[in-house]
Amino acid sequence: MIKKVLVLSATILMTAGLAFSVAWLLGVDFGDGDEADSGADAGEATRFGEDGVTICVEGIGVAVADEIAAEGTVVIALTEVTADPNWSKITETTLSADDQVRRGCDSKPVALQPDVEVVGLGGKGLHFEGDGVPIVSERDPTTDIRVYVLTPAVMARTFGEENQAVLTSEAWIVSGDQAWGVNMALYLSSDVVDDLALISERLRRATGLWYPYGR
Repeated sequence: MIKKVLVLSATILMTAGLAFSVAWLLGVDFGDGDEADSGADAGEATRFGEDGVTICVEGIGVAVADEIAAEGTVVIALTEVTADPNWSKITETTLSADDQVRRGCDSKPVALQPDVEVVGLGGKGLHFEGDGVPIVSERDPTTDIRVYVLTPAVMARTFGEENQAVLTSEAWIVSGDQAWGVNMALYLSSDVVDDLALISERLRRATGLWYPYGR
């Protein structure tokens, strides 16, 4: 039943287009892109709290060799993104990008769990199915964005040959016939850990800076 709800919710949300709402698709369309979960409780002035945008970076398996490079690019990308004049609408933190990014994530990548299947929706993006997709009661507040670095082979096997940077939600809040995607993750091929433009663009999408601010 939950699987049907997730598939139905993903299809409805993609049809509706980009909009800030409490429902976020479990995957990303590389043409239009999806937005992150809100990152803030209703009534807060900004999407993220005083800790800013908390980001963890972890290399999976032999891709651990690329973890330091990925962390460095994420820090530079976050520094670049925070220079946007609209960033004050995202967070009011005074912390530097270095202070908001750390190596090592507390959670395992959902896409790589044995009882999770990554399903393509054609031009409408990707979503997860299976018993391993976390169903939670609230968003995990400890880490806003998890960046997982995979080898090109694992990335291709998991998401398809054409996908080198995939932005997803890692969990769902399900209530009746509604589903909310929460806890953002960015899956990166080790081939693109130095691609500053790509990672900056994904961070804009993950933080909500991409929309509705005309980015």
